[in-house]
Amino acid sequence: LGLIGVLWFVWGGVRRMVSTAKRVYGPAGDLIAACAIACAGFGAGMLTFDAFAFVQCTLVFFVIAAIGLRTRALVE
Repeated sequence: LGLIGVLWFVWGGVRRMVSTAKRVYGPAGDLIAACAIACAGFGAGMLTFDAFAFVQCTLVFFVIAAIGLRTRALVE
């Protein structure tokens, strides 16, 4: 169940940010796209190393995801 939750959070957030970044132009759209790319990179990196063992990587992921998803909510 934990794996499903992590996949849902990481890739669901990426999917939402990508769909919003395609519709929004300007600096806000660029910020959302950059956050989506960074979160997708973290999700892909989770396949090659234990991302949760490195607390600083996980913390940076959550900060970037929060910035991207909050910007998405403010734009909409």
